[in-house]
Amino acid sequence: MTTALRYEARTEWPVVGAIVLLVAGFFATVASFPESWNEDRTHGYVVAGFCLWLLWNDRRLLSPSREVKALAIPVAIALSLLWLVATIIGVRVVHQLVLPGIATAWAAALFGRRGLHVVGSIALLFLLAVPLWEVLRGGLQAMTVAVSSVGVAVFRLGARIDGQKIHFPFGTIEVAQSCAGLSYFMSAFTISAVYGRLFLISHRGRMAAIAVALVLAVVSNWVRVFGLVLIGYNTKMQSPLMKEHATYGWIIFAVVMATFFVLSRKIEQWDRQQPTAMVTENRSFDPDTVKVGGLWAPTAAALLGPLLYFLFAAMPAASAAIADKPNVSATNSWRATPPPPVESGQPSAWQPAFTGHSERRAVTLTRDDDAVQVDQLIYADQSQGKEMISGGNTIGETLADERLVGPLDSDLRMVRQAVVRTSSGPRLAWYWYRVAGVETPSSAKAKLLELVAFFSRGAPSELVVVSTACQATGCEKATGVLYEAVTGRPLPTP
Repeated sequence: MTTALRYEARTEWPVVGAIVLLVAGFFATVASFPESWNEDRTHGYVVAGFCLWLLWNDRRLLSPSREVKALAIPVAIALSLLWLVATIIGVRVVHQLVLPGIATAWAAALFGRRGLHVVGSIALLFLLAVPLWEVLRGGLQAMTVAVSSVGVAVFRLGARIDGQKIHFPFGTIEVAQSCAGLSYFMSAFTISAVYGRLFLISHRGRMAAIAVALVLAVVSNWVRVFGLVLIGYNTKMQSPLMKEHATYGWIIFAVVMATFFVLSRKIEQWDRQQPTAMVTENRSFDPDTVKVGGLWAPTAAALLGPLLYFLFAAMPAASAAIADKPNVSATNSWRATPPPPVESGQPSAWQPAFTGHSERRAVTLTRDDDAVQVDQLIYADQSQGKEMISGGNTIGETLADERLVGPLDSDLRMVRQAVVRTSSGPRLAWYWYRVAGVETPSSAKAKLLELVAFFSRGAPSELVVVSTACQATGCEKATGVLYEAVTGRPLPTP
């Protein structure tokens, strides 16, 4: 008893200090979770709270081991460097995803097999709070559409199925992505995972509980969607539920999920009959011989990514001087003027729909009746929601066409071409990215080049766009105008 007390006094606070350092190093990622737990992911708060409770409840099972796993520290280093890459290029879901892995590798290096088992199982549970499950939305939507189509045929509702739309003579019901039932799916996943951790013993029992809950969640969404189809058909789309059915959906989910708690008693009885494996670890641990290196080596390995990030971020970056040259080779026959303000409503008042930039520079090149607008969107300090390359950024809100064009010249320059619908008519836009001094039309390559820009402390990333108005008959003339403005030569004839 005396030895145990002496051990706790000598080792508990250093471990707490190491955990504080880890939280501080990865604080940006930790703080990003509440930002991603929006209306569709509020279960994340429940999962995070439950995981913290489990860690506190199981803390007595953990004690430093002399046996440092040979793979744990290299894995921690690899995951920490992956976190670094994901943070630099702004892929939030990746650096959120690797954080539980880093915690598991650190615990395995410090606490041995018991740390791997205890922290690893909690980390797996925490994955429910990571916003990676949207990949299931498309599959859930497709299943819901298929089931609704079968229901329409069985009940002979006289509807025409067109993709995700169910057309009645008096209206249309669309089974959109919001009807996929991902919220119900994740809620059931969370409920069953928490239930299994609290009341079930074997892994088989926990997996069985999760499987039953997920099936019930999917079925509840099918009932919800097809119920709306029947209500829409019988009320000729006049029911208030056709516009607001959130409460209706959760009531159905609650009724169906009540079945889970009835079945859970059967699962518990079956679970008690399953063989369980006890995690044991043979070690001779002397509290008087605790080595600081046994604690700080795993901690330093886990913190390698944040240390490199802060080290390079503290270095001065290159100026934005490169942004003064948009690399548009217009000849002296073009006259450069500032574009009219957006409020004027003129065609050249259009600007790219990319958001989050720190600065926009624009100029209009005019010659005779031709006008080419050159936009430079500069991303000097990219952060979450202000990335140049992100799912929400597009060249225009309404696109008629987008494709790769080129090579334009002997330098093999390629650009992305888009026909943008505007209030003034269609507009032809060519655009490319410039990152670390390299121009590319590829968003994937631009993302990777941001690593080079970060470590070389290069100039800010840029989006360069040249655009001009199309004629009523098409964009053939506009193509020639942009080609000459960009290359300084007339468009070659076929």
